[in-house]
Amino acid sequence: MPKGISRIVQLAPSLCFVWILCLNFALAQSKPENPIKIGVLLALTGPYPLQGNAFKEGLTLAEADINEHGGIGGVPIKLVIEDTANEAKHALSAAKKLATQDKVVAALMSSYPEYRTGGMELQRARIPVIALWDSSPELDDMGDYIFGIGPWTPNSGEVSATFAHSQLRATQAVIINSVDPWAELVADYFARDFTQLGGKVTKRLTVNPDTSDFRAILLQARNANADVVFAPIIDHIPEFFKQRSTLNWNIPVISADVIAQHHIDTAGKSIEGVYQAKNREPSLESSSALLQRYRATYHRDPPLPWFVTTAYDGVSMLAQAMQAGNLTGPSIKTYLSTLRGFKGVTQEFSFTPGGSAPQMAVMHRIVRGKFEMVWEQGRN
Repeated sequence: MPKGISRIVQLAPSLCFVWILCLNFALAQSKPENPIKIGVLLALTGPYPLQGNAFKEGLTLAEADINEHGGIGGVPIKLVIEDTANEAKHALSAAKKLATQDKVVAALMSSYPEYRTGGMELQRARIPVIALWDSSPELDDMGDYIFGIGPWTPNSGEVSATFAHSQLRATQAVIINSVDPWAELVADYFARDFTQLGGKVTKRLTVNPDTSDFRAILLQARNANADVVFAPIIDHIPEFFKQRSTLNWNIPVISADVIAQHHIDTAGKSIEGVYQAKNREPSLESSSALLQRYRATYHRDPPLPWFVTTAYDGVSMLAQAMQAGNLTGPSIKTYLSTLRGFKGVTQEFSFTPGGSAPQMAVMHRIVRGKFEMVWEQGRN
């Protein structure tokens, strides 16, 4: 990594990206007349609006910081944001628009469901795209223009299964997952790893994403003779736990990465004690300047700091590639594929040959209405 660029990234929001005043001669000679467009596909409506909008806020802060300090060689960047509602068909049509109409040079997306259609469309168009909420073998296999900086999906299942077996001493599990590509994938990993550890999945039940009455499913699960529940439910989360609390069914419940603070506030006492495998929140040292900027911009504390910082880091990676003189999809892809030791706000990132720079899950528990980290694989 060039020394000057590395220093800029390390300083990050505290100095609002004190960008290099001039680029190499080749970039100066080919300076675009219009803003450099970066496409964004986010679930701003549908099951994940809080997460999608937190991503959007982090992206917007990064865009403002970069442009306030000279853009890319004097050229501003422009985010072209499309709402997918977490539906594959919307992701596909939005990706086609970004590639053919908006002519973006790179893109960012939330997660796996969008990648299966929108991500593959951008792969065909040779436009590099970074997943913010996912990294997984499935993403690695999609193509060389596909990158992921989110939680490593197999790890969410592995951490949940290992914690259930080694810490909760569970031998039999019941799985309840939403009919959703991500939920199905992480449930598959949990089932695989729990079984490999010697446990048994006594029953696996599925619910449609728009389901709000879980009583019949919960009764089936209670009768499945299990001592732990793995429940990656993506929608109507407070209702799920409120209805569970009426059954006098008190075996531990583990979820993965979907329960947010607003769910906890709504569910109240019914969600106390629930475990969740999720990413570690960014440290105060690395994120304090950005979060101060967030509060000054939005006049409130961020409800989901990790989503804000990860989105900020995604834009920053693309900006670093462009600052190095890479203003085409293939050249940005080549730069990202060799990026090592990127000092982001969230963590330090290095891409594997497959295209992932993963974040690893740790186990949290909801205690007095807040998440508390209770276990980290390999350290307890």
